[in-house]
Amino acid sequence: MTTLSSLTSRSIRSASLALAIAAPLTALAQTAVYIDFSAPTGSLATTWTGGNWNNVTQDIGVMASPVSLIDFNTGLASGISYQITRGFGGNNGTGDLTNPRAEGDPFPFSAWRDSFFQQGVGQFSTIVFSGLQPGQEYTFTFASARGSVSDNRTTEFLVEGLGSGSVSVNSSNNTQSVSLTSVFSDANGFATLTVRAGAGNDNASRFYYINAMSITAIPEPSAFAALAGLGALGVAATRRRRRKG
Repeated sequence: MTTLSSLTSRSIRSASLALAIAAPLTALAQTAVYIDFSAPTGSLATTWTGGNWNNVTQDIGVMASPVSLIDFNTGLASGISYQITRGFGGNNGTGDLTNPRAEGDPFPFSAWRDSFFQQGVGQFSTIVFSGLQPGQEYTFTFASARGSVSDNRTTEFLVEGLGSGSVSVNSSNNTQSVSLTSVFSDANGFATLTVRAGAGNDNASRFYYINAMSITAIPEPSAFAALAGLGALGVAATRRRRRKG
């Protein structure tokens, strides 16, 4: 016979299990920031990306102070800021002209359509990110494209924090984003992105481009393990209730 006390006890156990499972699920929803490098006025303004994107529209040159970025998942402050410390040369509205985007690409057409660029042999641009969590693993993903050209305009993205790593892509008519994994900030939460012409860039002016990028925190393996363990616990609890019923 089912009693009031057994129902109450069962409800408490169910509620406790739900809260326990919610904790690692929250942990899995890690910080992610998405940035569209665009322009403030004219035709390029129509390619700003909506939703919880950060549209960088005016600061192609050196910035006096950092600017906060919002979180893609929540729309709230992410705690991460950016500051351009060595500038770009201008904005370009002739990025990847493929629309709609290929299925699975993390960036929409509006983000691929426009870019910041720079030119000049030996030139480079730098963006400093602050507010990253020391010890937290991140993935940096980049879109870099210039449409309607036929030469090689390889762009290199170098990230320096706790160690360094780089990834390159030929921006000419490019349609594929590239990612740099296992990125860690330095002990103070800083990581510096350097954008420059990469090996193989044979354009006389050495043009390079950044259309969009994202920074995504990677969940700790312990969060997945805890979620799997709690899932098994839920199955066991359900079986016990069935046997008692």
